Amino acid sequence: MPQELSNQQQENLERSLALVQQLLAISAVAKHDTRFEGEVALVAPGSALGDVAAKVEEHLGAPKKTADAALPADFADSPLVDALGGIRGGQTLYVKELGDGLAIYVAFWPWGGGKRFTIKIGVHDG
Repeated sequence: MPQELSNQQQENLERSLALVQQLLAISAVAKHDTRFEGEVALVAPGSALGDVAAKVEEHLGAPKKTADAALPADFADSPLVDALGGIRGGQTLYVKELGDGLAIYVAFWPWGGGKRFTIKIGVHDG
């Protein structure tokens, strides 16, 4: 059963989810199919990575894991990382805690060849 959100959590969540609309306003960013319920997936050309990352960092801060770094040890057993199916080399993960185990995440999953990447956006309650 989902937890009740405090007013502050609800405000944080609404501001963070406005990120989806802001990312869609970036040229060549489009909605993409996802198999994960409750997650939004967007796709963008590799050339838009800098613009997308800048917009995400405005909302969520610096990434927990960059594409060229290993997942921090304190995040390795995270239920959020498990829910994503893991985070591998080349992938980037941003997380912003919203309080009481609620967090918004954004993950960049590059496609082979680097011409495009998927932007996964969701909320994790755990």
